[in-house]
Amino acid sequence: MPSGKRRTGRGTGRASGAGEVRAAMEDLADLARSSAQARYAEMEASGALCGEPVAPDERAAAVHAACDADLNRRDACGDGDQTPLRLRGPQDAVAQRLKSVWGNGGDFLEALSAGRLGVCLRSAALGNAGALAAALAKAKAAGAEALSEALERRETLLRWTPLDGAVMGAIQFGKQQGGDHVKVARLLLEHKARPDVRDVCGYTPLARCVTSAANDTTLEIGMLLIEHGADANSRNRFGDTPLGEIINSNRPDCAMLVCEGGADPMLPATLGSFGAPLNSPLLEFPAWMNMSEVLGHAVTRKSVTGSFKLAGTEVTLHGLSRHELNGKCV
Repeated sequence: MPSGKRRTGRGTGRASGAGEVRAAMEDLADLARSSAQARYAEMEASGALCGEPVAPDERAAAVHAACDADLNRRDACGDGDQTPLRLRGPQDAVAQRLKSVWGNGGDFLEALSAGRLGVCLRSAALGNAGALAAALAKAKAAGAEALSEALERRETLLRWTPLDGAVMGAIQFGKQQGGDHVKVARLLLEHKARPDVRDVCGYTPLARCVTSAANDTTLEIGMLLIEHGADANSRNRFGDTPLGEIINSNRPDCAMLVCEGGADPMLPATLGSFGAPLNSPLLEFPAWMNMSEVLGHAVTRKSVTGSFKLAGTEVTLHGLSRHELNGKCV
């Protein structure tokens, strides 16, 4: 555990030039560590962490057991192995461990603190739009292939791109020291970063924007992703859609966002989180969800007819021009 002691006197008694840059990066690494530890403790206390934590020295083995490592190495700037994983059946233990590694951030924080991340992913994670803009300009000047690599190269065990880093940074660090993760995400998308890049578990940046750790910044990034064509119904390797995952957390704001983006509440989920079988997210919304408000957005996008048992109340949906919920307009 780091001591949390911050370095001071950056402009006094230090060598100029490269020494100052190195000192600034050490300060950023300290910030990353201390902020991440505080956020981790907060999530652990609230029960937001995903599954039983996998020991740091076992994370790589857990990831490699669930992936074609050779394919992922060859596809350094692509989505790599996206073979579906079942959370029930012969692959259960492998899938559970992979999802636990993902839910607890993998080796991202260690890589950031140790300076192992490329400039684009590091800048995106810290919300440093100026450094990211400079790196992208340099890559663009080197040609289309260099720019594509800067936007799409996968790093860390979880195979994250700078766009993933922008979302994770918004969760971990917020707006500390002037970081602007929304500006970073917009910059990446304006340079044609793919909004539906998939990480080692098949999650897209939009899916990460709407986890139980979502905040105002990630929701704003999520809207940007949707505006740039992100698929709100994309499935991860476990068979879940973003809306299917949201039912496990008390986040109607996240449900509203993906429904605005075209999420289909009737789309069957092949497997629920941690093996719970689902017919569709609509059947699984718990009592705390404001169904009238959420479905008022989702149902207007398609004709839906059916009768469902929701939190002990019989609900009938009609695919009408004025959509109604038990006779009341929504």
